[in-house]
This record gives sequence, structure tokens and C-alpha cells, in this order.
Amino acid sequence: MTRPRIWIPEAPHLALRRYNEIAITTSCVRVEGWFDLEMLHAATGLVAFKSRFRNTIVDNAMNAFATTSPATMMQYVAVGTSGTAPATNQAALLAHVDRTNATGGFADGGGWATDNQTYSYYRITRVFTTAQAIGNLAEVGVFDTSNVSTSTMLCRQQIKDGAGNPTVLAKTSEYELRVTYELRYYPVLADTTYSATINGASQTITTRPRFLGSPFGDWSITNRPFISAGATDFQLSAGGLVGVQAGPSSPVNASTLVLQSYTTGNFYREVQVEWNGSVANTTTYLSIHAGRSGCPYQHLLTTGVSKTNVQKYVLLMRGIWTRL
Repeated sequence: MTRPRIWIPEAPHLALRRYNEIAITTSCVRVEGWFDLEMLHAATGLVAFKSRFRNTIVDNAMNAFATTSPATMMQYVAVGTSGTAPATNQAALLAHVDRTNATGGFADGGGWATDNQTYSYYRITRVFTTAQAIGNLAEVGVFDTSNVSTSTMLCRQQIKDGAGNPTVLAKTSEYELRVTYELRYYPVLADTTYSATINGASQTITTRPRFLGSPFGDWSITNRPFISAGATDFQLSAGGLVGVQAGPSSPVNASTLVLQSYTTGNFYREVQVEWNGSVANTTTYLSIHAGRSGCPYQHLLTTGVSKTNVQKYVLLMRGIWTRL
């Protein structure tokens, strides 16, 4: 019995020809983080220091993204005295002084940027009191727990001044230090077109992100680990591409989904999705929609695919994340 297998990438990220990888075109989501630091005189409220700078997201965090919602890693902010430049293989601050998960009354939360919905974000603020983090501070990082030895570091950066240069922040008991950290997801906004072989025939595939912007939460950093979704989050449709805030017409949900194991250092994860013989028959399906899986895209096929009830579709999808 012939069972056609469809190998479609989590575009615009990967094209697969049956079992042979032929190209990686671009990443499905790019990750970036920003620090905002303010040191205030406790008695007067005057701002003694203020700066904003990017950070380095380290490898341990990039690996953790395969199974963990990034927002759950954003619990503690730590500071230290080392002025050594950050590196992706670092796992901790180099000269730890103190850490806190005190919010100072500021709420954690996220949403979409207002400038053309170019990224989603999650933001936390942590406050060191006058009695905490005393010293000549030169580094800052974000962690998942309070344990200095075993916690996972999300990012590290030298403290920088308003001009973007590394500096030393002299924190004494006269001052309170507020640290705000914002993590961002950047989807590939423009339609992307490339070629892939499906059932032995070349088709052009056009991809587009879906469910961008409020009120949709599919790109949320809060609770959407990459590619960890259910089968019903993958759908076939006889219609074409839809708008970035719309769902497909008359979708047919997948029957099964198997999440493939993650290999440390890959910064991608794959799922295999199947539509069995009892569904998606006779109709020619022109588009595949992947949503609520951490990096939702839709994919338009030139001529589409069709099958009978003695066949099944098999979709292999790869979700890639990379530093911006």
C-alpha cells in the first residue's frame, strides 16, 4: 500500500526533501533581551544613575527554551562585580554579590509592541533595597531560582552607562537599585517563498506568521514553549493564506503528534504530525497552519496535496530559535 509522506518545514525555517535536509533558509523566531537600570537616592527619590542596554542570552538558556517557557526563567535578577565581557558559554555571574525576586510593587507582564506588532515581549522589574547589593557593581544577569550554585542563567551583561560603555556602579546603603528586564520574540513578518519537494514533485511554498498581536497569545513568552503543542494545533485547509490575525477556513485537525527529542546545542526542535486515513480525504488542501505552538506560521503550497482513506499525511516540522 502506498502511503505518501508530506515533509513540510516549519517555514520559513527549513526545507526537507523526503528524509534529506536540503536547506535552512531563516529562523522561525529571533530572541533578544534588554536591561533598564535605575539607581535612586532612597531619601530624596532623585535618580543617580539610569541606563538601557542589550544583553547576551547564554547557551544554557537557549537549550532550556526547548522545554521551558522563557518567562518561567525570569524570576531573579542578580548583580556582581566582574567587568569581564559576557560570553554565550557562561553559566553564572563571575563575581556574584546579591540577587532578588522582590518586585517593589511592579507587576510582571507582557504583550505586543505597538510599533507595527514587530515583536512580543515579557517584562519583569526587580528591586534591590538600600541594604542589598552593596558594592562596586559591574555585571547583571537574570536567573530562574535563588540558588547561586544550581540556578539557570538566562542572560548576562556588563553594566553600561548611557553611552553604552561598560561602567562600575557604586551602590551604597543610600540607594535603591531597580532593574527591569525585557525578553522579546521577533517573528519573521514578511511572506517568505522557497521550494520543497513533496511526494517527488517540486512545489513553491509561501509562508507567513499567524496570530500576531493582541488579543492572540500564540507568540506569548508567558506560556508557549517552542513546538510543545497538541495535534489539534496543526491544521490543513483547502483555502489559502489568511491574515496575520485570522484562522483558516474549514480546518482539518491533525490526528497525532510526536515531539522529537532535543539535542543540546541545536537550538531547534522538531515535531512529526500525521493526518490518518479517517480524515482529510478527497479534498485538495492548499495550506497548512501551525499555531499555538510557540512559533505559529502558515504555509501555502502551489498545487496542494490530496489523499484517500487508505493513505495518510506525515508532516515534519522544525522550529528554530536564534539570538538576534
